[in-house]
Amino acid sequence: MSFEELFEHLINPASPRHEWAWKEFMRQYREDIREAIKWRCYRWNSKMLRKQIGDVIDDVEMRVLEILIKDGFKALRDFRQKDSEGKFKAWLCQISSRAAGRDLKDKLFGGKRTIVEDPAQEEDASLDIIKGADEDIRWENFEDWAAIYYDEIKKKRGNLERDLHMFMLRAWAEFDPEKIVSFPCLKGMKPHNVEVVVNRVRDIIGKRKKPSLPE
Repeated sequence: MSFEELFEHLINPASPRHEWAWKEFMRQYREDIREAIKWRCYRWNSKMLRKQIGDVIDDVEMRVLEILIKDGFKALRDFRQKDSEGKFKAWLCQISSRAAGRDLKDKLFGGKRTIVEDPAQEEDASLDIIKGADEDIRWENFEDWAAIYYDEIKKKRGNLERDLHMFMLRAWAEFDPEKIVSFPCLKGMKPHNVEVVVNRVRDIIGKRKKPSLPE
């Protein structure tokens, strides 16, 4: 059976092969889902998390299935590239990684889950997109962008944490440069310095919008 045929059976409860299709889905793609979740978990580098990694992966796997099944398989129905199994796997890994990020935020920081975003949505590193993102997406962006920024300039001199925090204050909190340099920890900096830092961080992140998801 082709991927397209399998997909049609997945989203059609009236199909006589609907139940079989979901068993086949789990056989073919469960490992991809779990690997994407594991990848996100290990990025948190939490000792507490490592002790319960198996349970966390199981919980998030169920969360991913809930997302796929919710509202009459809406997420699956909205997936437009049904002729490409490779793109479907990448999309599925993206959903799994996001679900893991949200679940870990809840477990480790007591965060509250808010809106489930469109699983096919793409993020951009522009200030407008950051300002408009909901809390959970902002948190996930922070994780990814911090990793990108640190990896890009780790061999260069400079205050990485300061630069990234200035970027977040400007992009997320919408503080103007004058307000940012008024903080005691940034004593001596000028508003122009803030804009230079923000533009540098944005350029670096913009060139490498996302780390690669597991294949």
